[in-house]
Amino acid sequence: MGELCWWTKVENSAPTLKQKCVMVIGIDVFHEKKRLIENEDVYRQRRSVGALVATIITEKGEFKTFCGITYHEARKELIGGPSKLKGAIQENQLPQQLSIEEELERPTATDNKALETFIRKACDKHKVYPSHVIVYRDGVAQSQLEAVERFEISQVKSALPNAFISYCIVQKRIHTRFLLQLGVGDMGNPPPGTVIMNDLKLGEKYENFHLIPTVCTLSTVKPVHYIILRNDKLPIKELQQLTYTFCHLYPNWTNSIKLPFVTQAAHKM
Repeated sequence: MGELCWWTKVENSAPTLKQKCVMVIGIDVFHEKKRLIENEDVYRQRRSVGALVATIITEKGEFKTFCGITYHEARKELIGGPSKLKGAIQENQLPQQLSIEEELERPTATDNKALETFIRKACDKHKVYPSHVIVYRDGVAQSQLEAVERFEISQVKSALPNAFISYCIVQKRIHTRFLLQLGVGDMGNPPPGTVIMNDLKLGEKYENFHLIPTVCTLSTVKPVHYIILRNDKLPIKELQQLTYTFCHLYPNWTNSIKLPFVTQAAHKM
């Protein structure tokens, strides 16, 4: 990942982070479709690949970047963590019993602390150690929230024990839509930057919000759902504003995009 084309002052969106070193991480995991191997009469699915992109914003406002990949067993979503889980998490996270005709490829080596290793390498390369880490994690289903909270957040804490953590799940493939009443019998899309707080289906365990980051003139605009698994010392309104600001920093587009720039960069990797 190269240098950014443009940037922002973090304190303009989040005054709490003024004169603090902040690391922003985007995570996504690619799962290849299973393919039919005709000569062997078997379906085979190649290993999954996790992409991690980090931007460190120093106290002086400098942006420093770092990226990496990690290999997983096919269909495995977690970054690091054990390959076999126990209890209720196992049924939600691991693939169901395979048929005889299916094979899942496994990498020759896996790192059970891949996220922790990535953060340590990023900090050591740039010789900076953030006081706050913000993670935007894509590709996680509702049933996997407990697994991510248990295994991924602990790796961030192990890498930077003294840092505050804001860990957000990003869900973009959702069916939720919002309309704004413009007048009598007239409906339209909410403007970009609109925030809708709290999805009642999640109950009170996780604070969450929907954000509309882009303009859509041809159809109903698609919001993005953010589920906050952990948030230390950062007011929710500042996190929302900062998230919207990050949607404007993707180097290949001059306007806002659907996701924070680090998450989109991880997706493109």
